[in-house]
Amino acid sequence: MLTLHATPGTTLEHPDGADDTLTLQRLDDAAAVGGDRSYGEYTQALTPATLREEFNRYTGYDRVVVDSANGLAGFTDSRTYRRILLDVIATLTAEGDATLLFTAEDGGDGESVGDLLQYAVHGVVSLTRERVRDDGHRFIEITKLRGVDHDTRRLELHIDGDRGARAVPGRRSQPPAVKTHGHRPVGIDGFDRLVVVPTIHLRPHGPETILAGFDHDADALLSDGRLHVVDLIGTWDDERHGVHAPDTADGVRAAFEAVRPDAGAALTSLVNADAYVNALSPAEARELRYYEESNLVRPSDTLVHVHNPGTATDEVSAFFENTAEQVVETWLSDSGLQYVHLRKPPCGFVGTTSLVEYLEDAPYVAVQDPPSDRENPMVDESYPEEHPSGE
Repeated sequence: MLTLHATPGTTLEHPDGADDTLTLQRLDDAAAVGGDRSYGEYTQALTPATLREEFNRYTGYDRVVVDSANGLAGFTDSRTYRRILLDVIATLTAEGDATLLFTAEDGGDGESVGDLLQYAVHGVVSLTRERVRDDGHRFIEITKLRGVDHDTRRLELHIDGDRGARAVPGRRSQPPAVKTHGHRPVGIDGFDRLVVVPTIHLRPHGPETILAGFDHDADALLSDGRLHVVDLIGTWDDERHGVHAPDTADGVRAAFEAVRPDAGAALTSLVNADAYVNALSPAEARELRYYEESNLVRPSDTLVHVHNPGTATDEVSAFFENTAEQVVETWLSDSGLQYVHLRKPPCGFVGTTSLVEYLEDAPYVAVQDPPSDRENPMVDESYPEEHPSGE
């Protein structure tokens, strides 16, 4: 480890120690752990020549880290700084065989240290920290890798004590294990490499395939009364046991009454709220929502509405959000990263935004841990016995 210091000092040329004279001083490993910190009576003036001489001492190393390049720029103008950078790179790479790593803060203008540095090096890795829905997230992006084909997309950088530093997500689309469609090329090479076109399949095929992946048979679940389908858009065969195909709000209510289990069993309902709005009407959608809560759902039940705000008016979207006990939002950012945001909960990490990553193995999806600097006041509370769904 080498620590260079540019501090006022005395040189042979300026023995009186003029205030504007910067000198090059070193703090070696021994001094860093309590050794002699004396640099002698006179030291070298800090100039491009003395820097070149100093770095020349380390041409035999195979790894050299300069932290940071901003320190080299602090005593001179941008033109001289650029020349110093080239001298350092040439000294440690051309005369030696070292891999050289610079760190630098990006000032955001054309003459910043980071901007000047990126033109002189072979590769640039950008590390940034930005806020996503008021949560701080670290990002990593390879903005330059001369002569090497590389992924230019931005990733999140996760750091934890168990796995160290990871760039995530490893994949941005569903893994093959949960895909329910085939792929068919369209005959345009570039387009076929860019996107796969799913073949047409009816909606029942999707859940049936997913259930089969978890060793469940959809027909058996329907026959046993463990699975019920209330189909408002006509994609299921209503002759199948357990399938209901109402076309009015009253028909939906009748279907819900038919599928409600006995008092000792819990019901989990996954409802496409958009189908309420589009197949019926906004007014009937609101009436059904109130009906569900007042007549259908019991304390042990779980009711989930899936809703795309872009398919309904703001008033309808606001209604579903207002009547929900908990609201979880998911979306794709402009850089292709998927997030989930806890907008409205009865407890937990309110307002937290976490990255979504798809996995090759079950459960096939992972969500970034909540921020470690926040506390969940409900985390140690047990669920009451009358709420078995919380176990």
